[in-house]
Amino acid sequence: MVFAVHPANTMEIARLEQARELFSLLARSWKPFSGADSPVRRYAPFASDPAAKLFHEKVLQLSQCGPITRKKTSAEVIAAVALDPQGIAFVDYTAIPKDNKAIKVLGIVTDKGIVRPEPKTILDGTWPISQQYYLYVNPKASETAKDFAKFIVSGACAEVFRKHGMVPAPPQKLEFPAAATQPAGNSSQ
Repeated sequence: MVFAVHPANTMEIARLEQARELFSLLARSWKPFSGADSPVRRYAPFASDPAAKLFHEKVLQLSQCGPITRKKTSAEVIAAVALDPQGIAFVDYTAIPKDNKAIKVLGIVTDKGIVRPEPKTILDGTWPISQQYYLYVNPKASETAKDFAKFIVSGACAEVFRKHGMVPAPPQKLEFPAAATQPAGNSSQ
């Protein structure tokens, strides 16, 4: 998940606390953040969107937000901010077009410095507003389950992950230990 503003906004980076405040009931004007004496207008996808769920978990409970204009998709949110110089939004990172010039994505100031959202910082956890998904497979699982797990991490599903707002991990080869052979019976003499 990333924060986006109109390209004319002078804000380039924010501390997570500033982003939290911008979305809270407290922020009414951009003046303390970017110097512009204009109202803050917030945009976000519907609460069922993965970006909204992540925002709720990592930034601010949605019930504590100031007035927000909700849009059906991250693409609609991006389009709204692109037209509104006072707008700020949170959207899925993967919803931002590769050749984006319509909005400005904010960097986040952390104790390690300024971090920009990109696949590397999202995958290594440096970007502070992301979450990792893990796939666990019982070594005793059926061959079908193991083949499915191998398919998921092979890179073949990368577009599906992107479509659902995720940054796919680099393709990996998944191997399972060979099943230990059990003696057929116990024969002792």
